[in-house]
Amino acid sequence: MKILPLILGMMFLSAAGAQAQQPKRSQQPRATLEQQKMCADQAKKAFNERREDLGFQFFSSHYDPTANICYVLHTKQSSGSFLVISVYDAFEGRSYGEFYRLDKENFDNPTCYVKPRKDKIGCKTEDEFRKLVEKHFGVAD
Repeated sequence: MKILPLILGMMFLSAAGAQAQQPKRSQQPRATLEQQKMCADQAKKAFNERREDLGFQFFSSHYDPTANICYVLHTKQSSGSFLVISVYDAFEGRSYGEFYRLDKENFDNPTCYVKPRKDKIGCKTEDEFRKLVEKHFGVAD
């Protein structure tokens, strides 16, 4: 009967070792409700200021606790091909990306870029711009 405790002990150590070897999930910080509210309030304020000056029609926001940045995405569209999408920091006003398609002449060649940190990433389409913005800044409309 001395073998049974030995076998049970080996099984326990084996299971504990397997758990210890499993990779830990990334512990990225999560925004608190207070941070999310602060960002939403500032994004609305920034949107209202830009809406008066530039005529933006839609906005969405996302607080990134890792970078400590409140990203705002503003959109302005009119009939035809005119479309402007802007991504920036709601508090500091720093631009992180722009998409401009002003008229039919530049429909296939819009101004399109995203600046995640240091390097500027070019893009060619609205869909590509939106995917880059969501990937790098977590904001979408």
